[in-house]
Amino acid sequence: MYNKKRCYSCGELKVTSEFCKNSSKKDSLSDECRNCRSIYSKKYRLSNPFYDRNRHLKNQYGISKDEFDKRKSEQSNVCLICGDRKKLVIDHDHSCCPGKFTCGKCIRGLLCESCNKGIGFLKEDINILLSAISYLFSKKRK
Repeated sequence: MYNKKRCYSCGELKVTSEFCKNSSKKDSLSDECRNCRSIYSKKYRLSNPFYDRNRHLKNQYGISKDEFDKRKSEQSNVCLICGDRKKLVIDHDHSCCPGKFTCGKCIRGLLCESCNKGIGFLKEDINILLSAISYLFSKKRK
Protein backbone atom coordinates (compact mmCIF):
# COMPACT_ATOMS: atom_id res chain seq x y z
CA MET A 1 0.00 0.00 0.00
CA TYR A 2 3.01 2.30 0.49
CA ASN A 3 3.69 2.50 -3.25
CA LYS A 4 0.14 3.54 -4.21
CA LYS A 5 -1.80 6.78 -4.09
CA ARG A 6 -5.29 7.85 -5.12
CA CYS A 7 -5.51 10.57 -7.78
CA TYR A 8 -7.61 13.53 -6.66
CA SER A 9 -9.02 14.03 -10.19
CA CYS A 10 -9.80 10.59 -11.58
CA GLY A 11 -10.10 8.81 -8.23
CA GLU A 12 -7.99 5.84 -9.38
CA LEU A 13 -5.45 4.17 -7.12
CA LYS A 14 -2.11 4.36 -8.95
CA VAL A 15 1.54 3.62 -8.27
CA THR A 16 3.42 6.62 -6.88
CA SER A 17 5.63 6.84 -9.99
CA GLU A 18 2.49 8.07 -11.80
CA PHE A 19 2.61 11.31 -9.75
CA CYS A 20 4.89 14.32 -10.11
CA LYS A 21 6.97 15.46 -7.15
CA ASN A 22 5.64 18.33 -5.05
CA SER A 23 7.72 19.23 -2.01
CA SER A 24 4.89 21.25 -0.46
CA LYS A 25 2.83 18.09 0.03
CA LYS A 26 3.24 15.80 3.06
CA ASP A 27 4.08 12.80 0.87
CA SER A 28 6.11 14.98 -1.56
CA LEU A 29 3.81 14.01 -4.44
CA SER A 30 1.24 15.95 -6.44
CA ASP A 31 -2.46 15.30 -5.76
CA GLU A 32 -3.13 14.53 -9.43
CA CYS A 33 -1.58 11.76 -11.51
CA ARG A 34 0.55 12.74 -14.49
CA ASN A 35 -2.19 11.84 -16.96
CA CYS A 36 -4.86 13.99 -15.27
CA ARG A 37 -2.38 16.86 -14.90
CA SER A 38 -1.55 16.64 -18.59
CA ILE A 39 -5.24 16.71 -19.57
CA TYR A 40 -5.87 19.70 -17.28
CA SER A 41 -2.83 21.58 -18.65
CA LYS A 42 -3.90 21.02 -22.25
CA LYS A 43 -7.44 22.24 -21.54
CA TYR A 44 -6.04 25.30 -19.73
CA ARG A 45 -3.74 26.22 -22.63
CA LEU A 46 -6.57 25.89 -25.13
CA SER A 47 -9.06 27.88 -23.08
CA ASN A 48 -6.72 30.60 -21.79
CA PRO A 49 -5.75 33.07 -24.52
CA PHE A 50 -3.08 34.67 -22.31
CA TYR A 51 -1.16 31.41 -22.18
CA ASP A 52 0.02 31.96 -25.73
CA ARG A 53 3.82 32.43 -25.50
CA ASN A 54 3.96 35.12 -28.16
CA ARG A 55 1.23 37.14 -26.47
CA HIS A 56 2.93 36.70 -23.09
CA LEU A 57 6.26 38.00 -24.41
CA LYS A 58 4.58 40.96 -26.12
CA ASN A 59 2.47 41.92 -23.09
CA GLN A 60 5.13 41.49 -20.43
CA TYR A 61 8.39 42.31 -22.21
CA GLY A 62 7.46 44.17 -25.39
CA ILE A 63 9.13 41.63 -27.71
CA SER A 64 7.88 38.89 -30.02
CA LYS A 65 8.70 35.18 -29.79
CA ASP A 66 10.86 35.62 -32.89
CA GLU A 67 12.85 38.36 -31.14
CA PHE A 68 13.21 36.14 -28.07
CA ASP A 69 14.39 33.23 -30.23
CA LYS A 70 16.85 35.53 -32.03
CA ARG A 71 18.34 36.72 -28.71
CA LYS A 72 18.51 33.11 -27.53
CA SER A 73 20.35 32.08 -30.69
CA GLU A 74 22.74 35.06 -30.46
CA GLN A 75 23.84 33.89 -27.02
CA SER A 76 24.17 30.27 -28.17
CA ASN A 77 21.12 29.11 -26.16
CA VAL A 78 23.02 29.42 -22.86
CA CYS A 79 22.66 31.54 -19.72
CA LEU A 80 24.90 34.63 -19.97
CA ILE A 81 26.10 34.13 -16.38
CA CYS A 82 26.58 30.42 -15.72
CA GLY A 83 26.57 29.07 -19.27
CA ASP A 84 23.98 26.37 -18.54
CA ARG A 85 21.47 25.33 -21.16
CA LYS A 86 18.53 25.45 -18.77
CA LYS A 87 15.26 27.16 -19.63
CA LEU A 88 16.13 30.79 -20.29
CA VAL A 89 14.13 33.74 -18.97
CA ILE A 90 14.30 37.43 -19.73
CA ASP A 91 16.42 39.61 -17.45
CA HIS A 92 15.57 43.31 -17.45
CA ASP A 93 16.79 46.38 -15.61
CA HIS A 94 14.30 47.10 -12.83
CA SER A 95 15.59 50.66 -12.43
CA CYS A 96 14.04 51.38 -15.85
CA CYS A 97 10.85 49.38 -15.44
CA PRO A 98 10.17 48.29 -11.86
CA GLY A 99 7.90 45.29 -11.52
CA LYS A 100 6.90 42.55 -13.90
CA PHE A 101 6.31 44.48 -17.14
CA THR A 102 8.99 46.19 -19.24
CA CYS A 103 9.19 48.68 -22.07
CA GLY A 104 11.34 46.20 -24.00
CA LYS A 105 14.32 48.58 -24.18
CA CYS A 106 15.69 47.59 -20.77
CA ILE A 107 16.13 43.87 -21.53
CA ARG A 108 19.72 42.96 -20.62
CA GLY A 109 19.73 39.37 -21.84
CA LEU A 110 18.51 35.86 -21.19
CA LEU A 111 19.49 34.02 -18.03
CA CYS A 112 18.58 30.73 -16.44
CA GLU A 113 15.97 31.09 -13.73
CA SER A 114 18.51 30.55 -10.93
CA CYS A 115 20.86 33.31 -12.09
CA ASN A 116 17.98 35.70 -12.75
CA LYS A 117 16.56 35.11 -9.27
CA GLY A 118 20.03 35.40 -7.74
CA ILE A 119 20.48 38.86 -9.21
CA GLY A 120 17.01 39.81 -8.03
CA PHE A 121 17.58 38.52 -4.50
CA LEU A 122 20.77 40.62 -4.37
CA LYS A 123 18.69 43.65 -5.38
CA GLU A 124 20.54 44.08 -8.72
CA ASP A 125 23.10 46.01 -6.67
CA ILE A 126 26.67 45.75 -7.98
CA ASN A 127 28.12 46.53 -4.53
CA ILE A 128 26.15 43.68 -2.95
CA LEU A 129 27.22 41.34 -5.76
CA LEU A 130 30.89 42.33 -5.29
CA SER A 131 30.51 41.86 -1.55
CA ALA A 132 29.08 38.38 -2.16
CA ILE A 133 32.06 37.54 -4.42
CA SER A 134 34.49 38.83 -1.79
CA TYR A 135 32.72 36.78 0.88
CA LEU A 136 32.95 33.59 -1.20
CA PHE A 137 36.68 34.15 -1.84
CA SER A 138 37.33 34.79 1.86
CA LYS A 139 35.51 31.62 2.93
CA LYS A 140 37.00 29.37 0.27
CA ARG A 141 38.65 26.26 1.70
CA LYS A 142 42.34 25.91 1.03
